[in-house]
Amino acid sequence: EASGFNTTMTGLANINPMLRNNRGFQNQSKAINNVSAEERQQIGEKSAVLGTAYDLWQNFAMNAPAMAAGAATGAPIVGSAVIFASSFGNDLKYAEEGGHDPGRAYAYAFLDGLNQALLDYVGNIPGISKIGETLTKNIKNPVLKFLGNMGEEALTEDAQSVLENGLKNIILGEDADASPFSEEAMYSALLGALSAGILNG
Repeated sequence: EASGFNTTMTGLANINPMLRNNRGFQNQSKAINNVSAEERQQIGEKSAVLGTAYDLWQNFAMNAPAMAAGAATGAPIVGSAVIFASSFGNDLKYAEEGGHDPGRAYAYAFLDGLNQALLDYVGNIPGISKIGETLTKNIKNPVLKFLGNMGEEALTEDAQSVLENGLKNIILGEDADASPFSEEAMYSALLGALSAGILNG
């Protein structure tokens, strides 16, 4: 879980230029992610199901700070603000490492931060989402409500992936796959559906 949690905390730290450009801090963060990537590869080679379970756990860990902030304040918008800040910091570091000029780097980071935060607010994760909860709260049938929560979060995650890659292409001039049916988008949708099913089940 260190990598998922580390992703969020590093993103928040990256807002500070001193930490974003601190070689020691960045190397430590990358080391944690590298260990996690090796673990994921080893687990995935043994079982695809266990690999997905590992990714799901990392996803929970990544969202934990935002969920905690939203739950503690009783305001999902606070959780979404944490999502925005973390995404902004990580995206800014990504763009700068790619050699992009400050204007493009900040534009990409800001817009993708909005993408991640607003769609999470629309989704169905406790402590982060608000609109999704409103849409499904009146469904009486527990099975339909469960499936609605899963479907809604799956669409949210797929859309986030599509928009993120679209922004990379438009602003950073990359060639990322922005199809809603790409492997990345579909896997994000799967993890989103499983997350919503477990957290709202």
